Parts: sequence; C-alpha cells; structure tokens
Amino acid sequence: MNDAKKPFPDPLVRQRIFPEPAGVFDFAPISLLNAIKDGLVVIDTNVLLVPYTTGKASLEQIRGAYQRLTQEGRLRIPGQVAREFADNRAEKLKVLFQQLSRKRNINLVRSEYPFLEGIAAYSDMVKREEEIPKALEEYRNKISELLDIVAEWQWNDPVSNIYRDLFKGPTIVEPKFDREELLAELKYRQEHRIPPGFKDANNEYSGVGDLLIWKTILNIGEQESRHLIFVSGDEKADWRYQSENQALYARFELLDEYRRASRGKSLLIISFAELLEQLGAPAPVVAEVKQEEAVASLAAPSIEYRFGRVERAEQAVFYWLMAQYPGNIVQTGRFPDFVVHNAVNLEGYETKYFSTVSQVSSRIDQIMFGLSRRLKDRPLPLSLVIVLDGPAANEHFVARLGKVFETMKAPESLSKVIIGYLTIDNRFEPQYQLNLKSAALQP
Repeated sequence: MNDAKKPFPDPLVRQRIFPEPAGVFDFAPISLLNAIKDGLVVIDTNVLLVPYTTGKASLEQIRGAYQRLTQEGRLRIPGQVAREFADNRAEKLKVLFQQLSRKRNINLVRSEYPFLEGIAAYSDMVKREEEIPKALEEYRNKISELLDIVAEWQWNDPVSNIYRDLFKGPTIVEPKFDREELLAELKYRQEHRIPPGFKDANNEYSGVGDLLIWKTILNIGEQESRHLIFVSGDEKADWRYQSENQALYARFELLDEYRRASRGKSLLIISFAELLEQLGAPAPVVAEVKQEEAVASLAAPSIEYRFGRVERAEQAVFYWLMAQYPGNIVQTGRFPDFVVHNAVNLEGYETKYFSTVSQVSSRIDQIMFGLSRRLKDRPLPLSLVIVLDGPAANEHFVARLGKVFETMKAPESLSKVIIGYLTIDNRFEPQYQLNLKSAALQP
C-alpha cells in the first residue's frame, strides 16, 4: 500500500495540527517587503555553505549583509545549524582540494607525423608543443601552492573568518529541549507527515535536524514575538508547497504553528539569493548565489568514488568533464550523476556503463523509462553518456540507436547522447554524439 494512503495512527491529527480553527480564516501573513524592514532573519545550514562556491565579490556582499543584520540585532543562527555547519564545512574544503589536485593531472600527449614534415603549419605546431611542457610545469607548481594554502586552513578559511567575526552572543540561539519529548514529537510528526522533517525520516539522523531547527524557530517566535524570515535553500515538500517542480511558499501548517507561538506574527521562507536582493546586493551577485543554490540543491557533500567497473566509468566521465569545464562540475551522489554549472545554465550528465553494445539495445526501454520518471522530479537539460567496455560502437549502431530514440520519444529534457568507451587505463574516450533535437550524428 502507498504510504500516503495508509491510515494515520491518530485519526484526529488535524485537531492537533490546527487547534485554533478560527485562525485558519483570520490570519493573513505580511509581505516580504514589509517583513524585511524589521523582521528577524534565521539562517539555515545550506545557506552558510553557499559562500564556499562563490567569488570574491559575492563573498564581500554576503559579509556586508550579515554585518548589517547583526548590527541591527536581527540575525539568528539556530544551534543545530551551527552543528550541521561544523559537519559539512570540511566536506566543502575537501572537494575544493580534490578538484585542484586533479587539475594537476593534465598532460599533453605528443605524437609525431613524419609525413607532415616540411609543412609550415606542422612545424609551428611542433614548436608550440615544445613550449607546453614548461607552461604545464609552472601551472602545476601554482596549483601545488594553492593546495598548500588550502591544506593549512583549519577554522581560518575566508568564510569561517567572516562567521567568527560576526556570529556572536545572541545571534546563536540554543533552547533547551527535553530529549524524550523531542524524540516522541519527531516520531508523531513523521508518522503523520507533519512538516517539517518527515522527508528526511530515513537519513542517518532520522530527520531530527529539521525538527530541531523548527523548534528553535518556534522558540524565537515565542520569546521575541516578531515577524521571522527563514532563509533556506531547502525546497523539500515538507517545508514549502511545490508546483511544476518549483518551490512556492511556506506550508500553512508551519505558518499557523508559528502564528500561535509568536502571538500572531508571520513566517516567511525565502532563498539566500532573495535575501541578498532584498538587502540591495548587485544583480550579478544575486545571480551567482541563485545559481550556486541550485547546484547545492542537487549536490551531495562529497565526490568520493568506489572501485567497481561501473564506478570507474563514472570517474572517467568525471575527468573528461573536468577537462572541459574545470572547476564547474559537481558529482551529485544521486540523479543526475554530474551537474555542470556556468554563467548561463545548469546541465546534467547521467552515466550508463555497458559491457557490450547488445546490452544497450536490450535495455534502452528501461533506460528511457527511468530517465522520464526522474526528470519529472529534477527537470534540467540532460545528456546521457553511454560508456562501453572497449571501442565497440560504430556509426551503424549509433544511427540505429537514434531511430530508437525517435520512435519512443525521449524525454524533452534529454538533448544529446554521448557514446564512448572506457580505455585500458580507465579514461573515457567519446566516439559519437547524437543530438536528439536535430537528429544529427557527430563523430
């Protein structure tokens, strides 16, 4: 039976969620424009991690925004957010170190073509090739210097320095909760799908993090009785309503619970980019933060690899993408395998490994069904990367594969299929690219 259709253990759960039915009709939350003037601002963990992937200009604007809010006495950081930041900050630096380290692996493969000797263009090419090793060595030396700097960071990286300077005293809010009562409430909320946190019931901490943050928000409302803006990149359905795969506004259960705790005040949930925009940050900074929040919503905390053949294929595709988009590729840990982000848009890459061409043919229906289902949850431009065990693909097979895609109508978001093979030294060598929008086949 579908979980959503199972009877709740407590059939009177609505009475507990909405104990004051008159408030359902009487209450109207204020607008963000009004709340931003003097409302409290509570920051979520994912927001504290955003600056690790932004540039210097954005970091300065972020510091300025936090400084203004602290000077006005309006910034609040729940204790649970501080703990989660402590857990995840190191992962951000590990990823940075890993990506820099792998950039040192760039090599020039030199080949001689005696047949071309005597041609001026060939002579110029050889001359330039002779200059590249020295430039590459200097490049690797600079990367090593950067790696030494990153390796020395402990709690003194640029982002942590900002937080150390600004997040003091009443900014950090740590209410005392009875352990047994908290865990009993967590169980009840998850059994009855009461927001927030029921979406995280199966994570390693049983979803208690969201509940602790929420209980802290309620405590702030109870103690200070002020309008509150919760800034979060979390767009899960247990925090905000969603439509057409887009987060809209806070769930009414949360609005009503905060109204009761704060004696009639409003709760709003916005993104970090929206907060910066409201505080007057320049448009390029808002755009960069908005993009990084979108990437972070897809990305897992780290990009570690296992050693099976399938995982080696994914790692080979990762290196191949890194060569094209250095520093702009993230492994998500879920669907899609990788997300490339640049100044224009986001693009996903999903990797499928097959030991033979026949495996691709026999499983193509299953692949398309899986992609269609997953793209409903995460609609973004997608490329499918088919990795074969050895150079077995040929133009006839790829053309036939294109016909299959035409007849079964591939998902609208799937724009191209890249077919290549895994070399003996675990490198991905693309052979063909099938552009589904134009039905063009390229070697």
